[in-house]
Amino acid sequence: MRKFLVSTALVSTLAMSGAAMAEEAKKAEAFSWKVTPYGAINGFVEGGTADGKEVSISTDKSKVGVDVKTNGADYAFGKVEAGVAMDAGDDPEFSINYGYVGVGSSIGELSVGKQKSLAHEWANPTDIFTIGGNESPLLPTKKVTNSGKVVVNVPGVDAKVGVMVSADDTTTEDKHVDTYQLAATVKDLGVAYTKNSVNDVTHYNVGYGTKFGAVGVAASYSVKDTTGSAGASDLVKWGTDVTGVTRAVEATVSFDVSDKLTVLGGVGKTDASGDDGKGLGGFTYAMNKQTTWFSTGEYDVASSDVVARSGVSFKF
Repeated sequence: MRKFLVSTALVSTLAMSGAAMAEEAKKAEAFSWKVTPYGAINGFVEGGTADGKEVSISTDKSKVGVDVKTNGADYAFGKVEAGVAMDAGDDPEFSINYGYVGVGSSIGELSVGKQKSLAHEWANPTDIFTIGGNESPLLPTKKVTNSGKVVVNVPGVDAKVGVMVSADDTTTEDKHVDTYQLAATVKDLGVAYTKNSVNDVTHYNVGYGTKFGAVGVAASYSVKDTTGSAGASDLVKWGTDVTGVTRAVEATVSFDVSDKLTVLGGVGKTDASGDDGKGLGGFTYAMNKQTTWFSTGEYDVASSDVVARSGVSFKF
């Protein structure tokens, strides 16, 4: 009888231990990190008739980085990305493009660090060229240091709203926040408002980009106000002669000739004096999943200058 009781207790203990170990293993298996290294090496020839655009070969616009994210409905995430200037000398030079950490859920995300501005992320759909091409001159700073960003998902619709602030303790005591940004995106439409408290400069950006089968279209309208007090009509109306206010419009189109070849085109113009706009054209050809051959040409209407770029982008 005693042996039976001892055996029963031993079996029960082993069973409980096994169940506990299985539960711990299940928990360990349920939680995981997904680490995704990535990068791009862009080698291209650039040249043209514009000042400073003599023929040159460059690999400077390259990058390497890593994305990290945990699984589950509630998750943590982060990114570190470095720009690589391989033509700087004997050794490549690295600069931090982005570096941030954050937490998220179905409600939205909160992140801190050096991050991409919401205006570039949501209201700049015309930036479709590999190197050069459309990039509104009236966008705020793309890489925001010492920043905090909150993005909230709107339930039931394909929409988000976001707030971003930057504070590095270099402003006066009555201006603790250097810049702040309010933005929203609804399906293919994005809008952003950015205020630089240090220089008293305001940016307004709106962009729309979508695709119909093989054809992609995008357009943006941007305003840069350095007056700090321009009225609403002065900001919006094209060509209004208000010192310190400039507006820009851009449009692009893409056409997938095949699953490998895409033809690109675009136009861009500001209402600044002497700016007659520019035209853009180019193509990308996917040699394989990692390697793309690209070519871009820009024509400045006012000066009749042409700048062309052609090269290979290797992504991993």
